[in-house]
Amino acid sequence: MIIKVLSLEREYVAVLENAYNIGYDKKTNSIWSANFKLPLDDEKNEQVQHFRFVELWETEDERDEDYIGLFQIMPKETNVNTQNEEISYECRHVLRTLMGKSLFKLHQSDGHTTKENLEWLLSKQDYDETYWTLGQCEFTRYFSYAFENENLLNAILSIPRPFDEQYRWTWNTRVFPWVLNLVKVPAEPVCRLTEGHNLVGFKIEENPNDLFNRIYGLGSGEGVNQLDVTKINDGKPYVENQQSIDRYGLQEYIFADKRFTVKNNLLETMKTMLNKFSRPLVSWECTAAYLYQLTGESIDKFREGEIVRVYTEQFGTVDLRIVREKRQNIGENPGDIELELGDVQEDLGTTATDVERRQQINELWSQGATNVIPYIFIAEADQDNPIVFDPFFDDDFVHINTAELSIKTTKFRATSKANESIPQHVSSSTSSAGGAYVSSATSSAGGASVQSATSQAAGQSTQTSSANGSHRHRMFVRNDITGPIGYEPRPYAAYQQAAVQLNVSSFNDLYTEQAADNHTHSVTTPAHTHNVSINIPDHTHNVSINIPAHTHDVSITIPGHTHDIIYGIFEYSNLPSNLDIRVDGKKITETSTNFERFNIIPYLDQTPEENVARGNHTIEIRPNDLARVQVTLILRVFIRSNLGGEF
Repeated sequence: MIIKVLSLEREYVAVLENAYNIGYDKKTNSIWSANFKLPLDDEKNEQVQHFRFVELWETEDERDEDYIGLFQIMPKETNVNTQNEEISYECRHVLRTLMGKSLFKLHQSDGHTTKENLEWLLSKQDYDETYWTLGQCEFTRYFSYAFENENLLNAILSIPRPFDEQYRWTWNTRVFPWVLNLVKVPAEPVCRLTEGHNLVGFKIEENPNDLFNRIYGLGSGEGVNQLDVTKINDGKPYVENQQSIDRYGLQEYIFADKRFTVKNNLLETMKTMLNKFSRPLVSWECTAAYLYQLTGESIDKFREGEIVRVYTEQFGTVDLRIVREKRQNIGENPGDIELELGDVQEDLGTTATDVERRQQINELWSQGATNVIPYIFIAEADQDNPIVFDPFFDDDFVHINTAELSIKTTKFRATSKANESIPQHVSSSTSSAGGAYVSSATSSAGGASVQSATSQAAGQSTQTSSANGSHRHRMFVRNDITGPIGYEPRPYAAYQQAAVQLNVSSFNDLYTEQAADNHTHSVTTPAHTHNVSINIPDHTHNVSINIPAHTHDVSITIPGHTHDIIYGIFEYSNLPSNLDIRVDGKKITETSTNFERFNIIPYLDQTPEENVARGNHTIEIRPNDLARVQVTLILRVFIRSNLGGEF
């Protein structure tokens, strides 16, 4: 066995030829340990300092298969007495260097692959130089993780914990930066243990104390707000193995880990635990002869994590996994090796130390509290212009306990105000496809008689004058009719049409005696009245209008102007008789115009896990008449604030 010492800069500074009582202990998915002693007076003790590194090799050949690992010097104990003067050194595998970095407060990752999550965590080493990088990652899972006040190593080792299959952490510390791998466990045996050959002795322990065939799971939160898997597990808060129940009876276990904030992650972990604990844990503790140093055959070489085929007379042949490889005092007993085979009863994620660490974390982790959050929205609406209200449900809502909608409807309110306008020109042209013919007839029920009377208070005298010279007038025409001179009676109508004739015999026409010079005539009209009577018989009027096809062109220019403001609130006289209310597009059963505390949880959009979706939701309210509507949404939520700072 060879032990070499490296400085903090990973430079070789010493080979410990005088080391003795050398041993190591390798356990799957845990931090390995090593130990050795040096004489008190060995000068190389000066090189073996805290946090320096030591390499362990099985042989001086330094072949890869002989490399045991790289460890960091941790505690040292000096023992001086009459029999021994020595210094004992305890070492831890360099994987523990990741414990030197803390994840202060909350660090969260959602929707990333296993590889991306591991790379994300390793990026938080924040050393002057990076110690670890990611190599192989043979798993692809999409889990969400939240780490708060953890060291980096615990966070990394918890990444595969929800997996439903076994896994193994491996590493390569022969290179730098060191390489971390997450791989699947081997399925085929590569070495052997044969009773009577290299299997010296064995002890089989079956432990039913940790047998549980029904496991309840609880995550973050308190009381009714504590996370469980009921909604994604057919309404059951537990997982169970019926075959195990039938064989061993019902054995229940409550697994509570408040670091779980995602139901799927919690459920996968419960299934993994059930697979492990639904049968008695069987472990083999074997002592064997380490013949590899003699044969050099790989079938005789035992390595932690590999599958070994065990041949026994009483129990037959069985394949088991090496979960622990331990050698002590190699110098004096080079052929002795202790192996633990079977199921991994505990690893770094399930030890008592880890349980204690969880409790400390839970004390630091603010789980959250129930809050009442009101949303209030008031607006006017009608049938064509509904209210659209978009409440936002934050991602910090761990649980939504209630969502209650209240509506109060009052009369529509309006206000008026004038605004300055700009000049506008309005032009309109209308046309008719053809002419139009309009006919109208009116009638009277009977004739009408109209009488009128006019009067003068006295006669009137009118004087005329001639501007011409002398003249005379003929008064009578000669007629040879014999008879006495007299008037011939005639009807009144005849006097209207002919002059009066004077019958005179024996003389010619009669004229005035002499001509007259310029003269005037005076006419006097006596006082008198006129009576007028008009009779209108029954009749009708027929009106016929023909309008030809034509167009009208209207052009109006409205100059810029302002209107005076009218101050006041104006209420509409009516109220709507019902409301059409839709939540995320789904019509609710309540249609009255006023109600309180209506449960809208069934109407809100849901996630595939049947939880209310986070983000925006829509409430649309459409009254059948003008209305003013007050919308009140009250949420009771369990909230955990992981965002922002302290302002």
